[in-house]
Amino acid sequence: MNIYVECMEDLVTLQDIDSEIFRIEKELSLIPDKIEGINIEFENAKNLFNEVRDKIKNTFSRKKDIENRIMDIEENIKKSQKELNEVKSNDAFKALMTQIENLKKDKDNLETEELQIMEEIDALNSEEKKIQIEYKKKE
Repeated sequence: MNIYVECMEDLVTLQDIDSEIFRIEKELSLIPDKIEGINIEFENAKNLFNEVRDKIKNTFSRKKDIENRIMDIEENIKKSQKELNEVKSNDAFKALMTQIENLKKDKDNLETEELQIMEEIDALNSEEKKIQIEYKKKE
């Protein structure tokens, strides 16, 4: 009878070992899915980070474009003001004054737009820092 008890104990021990092996194999089978999920999260964070960087570049490009347009308008204003001194008729004088006023309004509008873009850049830079932190964590 003693041999049967030992065999039963050995069988119970073997069953415990088999159960542990099954649990570990099950856990191991889940690892590729976990890795894939982590890789997807990383790629999403990377894409979001790159997206924000592209937005910042595009916004800086828009800002530079507006700055160039402002400079062109300033040159046109100076040119029109010089022409004022050479004008002989009242109608031409009024037309130039209207043109100068319109140019100044355009310049004011562009400067307002430039300020809005600068605020947008600040917001994007702040967002970029937050996203960069998340990106580094995922990395």
